[in-house]
Amino acid sequence: MKPLTSVIARCSTSEKAHAAAPEAAVWLKRLLVHMATLAEQDAHRVEAHPDTAIHALRKRMKKLLALLRLARPALSVEQFAPLKGAIRNLKRIVATQRDQVVMSQLLESLDHDGICPKDAAGRKIRRKSVRATVLTKATQEQLTRQASSLTDRLGRLRLFSLSWETVAEAYAKTYRKGHKASERSDSETGTEALHTWRKVVKDHYYQTLALYVWLGHPRRLRRTRRLSSLLGKVHDLDVFVQTQEIDESTRSVLEGRRHKLLSRIQKKGARVYAKSCHEMEQEVKSQLPDLEM
Repeated sequence: MKPLTSVIARCSTSEKAHAAAPEAAVWLKRLLVHMATLAEQDAHRVEAHPDTAIHALRKRMKKLLALLRLARPALSVEQFAPLKGAIRNLKRIVATQRDQVVMSQLLESLDHDGICPKDAAGRKIRRKSVRATVLTKATQEQLTRQASSLTDRLGRLRLFSLSWETVAEAYAKTYRKGHKASERSDSETGTEALHTWRKVVKDHYYQTLALYVWLGHPRRLRRTRRLSSLLGKVHDLDVFVQTQEIDESTRSVLEGRRHKLLSRIQKKGARVYAKSCHEMEQEVKSQLPDLEM
């Protein structure tokens, strides 16, 4: 894997061109605005390239939310909650379209593996049956308007009290949430529990990627991305089983597939979260810039 191919990693790495370490607030605001600007461009591409643009837009929103959580110590509830809501609203607008594309891709993957999902009547479930309708013109206009508004709001954001120490503490908080979820993964294997864990794993991945120039951690990035992918596969299977009327034979095959994925998830999770929360926090604080020294 080449972690620096990501936009957020490239943007952070450009800070190394400065003679001195950047202020935490300047660094993070630049990242937030840059990511929002790219999301705005994705929104304008939805009409011409719906599948790829919607996927890119939703990923930008997830990255934005992960980065915004690094700024959480410098934001009041009145500042953080509306921004969090705006990011989630943008994701919701295209949620149905993206979910249907994922279901279509899952069917293709199952076909490739020789698994032929059938409905309750014993008929093969075809990809065209899970395709969503395209966005209406009004919805597309709403999407571009809200994306533009988000970029503007982040551009006016003030992060005066943000420091590298508070960034490290916010990073450690995300790690702590994932660590606890990893410890519970032996007993909490339901759809919601695993999906919640996946969100935290993604946050940890994007935050580590943003801080790559100081933290490094290429192995952590690889493992965290793989863990997120495995959790995503389980979630897709769960959604498929819950939304499609399938026969018992298909259900049994998918449950077996899920069980194997869970075994891999628990092993990968143990490796990603091998360090104690205290060890991780101290390590990050020792690596990030300290402007007071």
